[in-house]
Amino acid sequence: MHIEVQNINGFVIELPIGLEQVMETKVRDSYQDFLQKDTTLVRRHLTALTTLLPKYLQTTMKKVLHVFGGVGATAQVIDQTIPGVEHTFWERDPVLVDYLRTRYPEESVLYVPNSFDRLPTCDHLHDFDAIMFDPSVATIKTPHLKDCWRAMAEAQPQLIWLSDTACAKIHLNAKFYATDFGIEVEPTAEGYLEAYNMWLITKFGYRISDAMREAAETYCIVEPGTGGWLPRPIPYM
Repeated sequence: MHIEVQNINGFVIELPIGLEQVMETKVRDSYQDFLQKDTTLVRRHLTALTTLLPKYLQTTMKKVLHVFGGVGATAQVIDQTIPGVEHTFWERDPVLVDYLRTRYPEESVLYVPNSFDRLPTCDHLHDFDAIMFDPSVATIKTPHLKDCWRAMAEAQPQLIWLSDTACAKIHLNAKFYATDFGIEVEPTAEGYLEAYNMWLITKFGYRISDAMREAAETYCIVEPGTGGWLPRPIPYM
């Protein structure tokens, strides 16, 4: 393993390359799977992260929950924007748990086998000013995701960072997402995001304020309020 330093949009991000892989899941979707040889597969994610997130971070945000801790790249961006912020990480990959504990206080890095199960039952979400909800793979159909949204909205954080992979095959699956949102979904990334936004507003009083996309994923800023996303082109990396 070695550390590779990336400078993206003025943010310096340290990434571990070639960490040991011990998980034996059917689908290899730990964040470090993308960092076995180089940073090629994560640069678009980091570009979206450093473009969108800093603009919406506020100095009043003192505590941040990283529901899928990964390698702590998001935390590094936040640290360089709000010095002294307190992080809590949930992570299911034991290798990444150990790695994060070399960079952040051990008690702030928790081994959580399934964050989708944990989030709806967490009784202290209200402690966090911002929630980074950035799974490797997820759409509105992911099991327990609707319950996750209910729990996050009830906690009333100032900011939720959301990543979603529906746009990868939205042209094939748009009609199936309509059953989740309760409205017709146009078979485009913008159509899916518009439906998602209306669902968040109607159900929880949150809105999508901003977004970027790449071939496989859409990255979103979600805040309290109504209105938000309009059917406009999503900036593409």
